Amino acid sequence: MAKHIVTCRVCKEKFDTNEAEWVMPSKNFYYHKSCYEDWQVKKNDVRNNSKDEDLWKDATYQYLKKDLYIPVDFGKFDSQWRNLIKKGRTPKGIYFTTRYFYEIEKGDKNKAQGGIGIIDYIYSRATTYWAEKERSGARIVEKIEQQIRERADREHKVIIKDKRKKTKKINFSDIESLGD
Repeated sequence: MAKHIVTCRVCKEKFDTNEAEWVMPSKNFYYHKSCYEDWQVKKNDVRNNSKDEDLWKDATYQYLKKDLYIPVDFGKFDSQWRNLIKKGRTPKGIYFTTRYFYEIEKGDKNKAQGGIGIIDYIYSRATTYWAEKERSGARIVEKIEQQIRERADREHKVIIKDKRKKTKKINFSDIESLGD
């Protein structure tokens, strides 16, 4: 069986999809099953101080595409993401600002135009909101974590493909008897 080596987007380790348990929530986004489950829990934790930009970038992209059903223009999204990082915005802050805009301010998804351009304009307002929620003890983090756990239980898919081709064995003596 031919090897299909991919890289986990969380731990960055290479693995063979024929030998490991893995998940592909979006086209060509490969994860170890355990890495993906851990990431799903961590991505909505306001207290998570992970500096892993890819984790937050993927979380933001998945949130827009899978949760809000916004047709994301990845080129535009990626360019805007890099510009926000250059301006000193944190990856985690970008993610939570996106959630703030659509969940709290009820932003219009139709105006997104496939990107995250609004983030720079509401970033300070969103960070103030999340900081106040944490200070007031509203237990928002626990609520978000519970939602993520429920979502993981509801939509968790493990894709394991069996790429072995089935061949049928032919006995030559049977072929000779057909000619008689």
